[in-house]
Amino acid sequence: MSGVIAGAGESVFGKKKGIDELFAKLTAVLAGVFLLSSLGLAILK
Repeated sequence: MSGVIAGAGESVFGKKKGIDELFAKLTAVLAGVFLLSSLGLAILK
């Protein structure tokens, strides 16, 4: 499945390393936000 997504991404954006690095950082940040919000909601409940 990840190969399909990567292939579609390359066909749309080409092999731009800048956009890959941006998505990697954005994914890490969003994962951290999700983790903190999940823990916060679990503690509040």
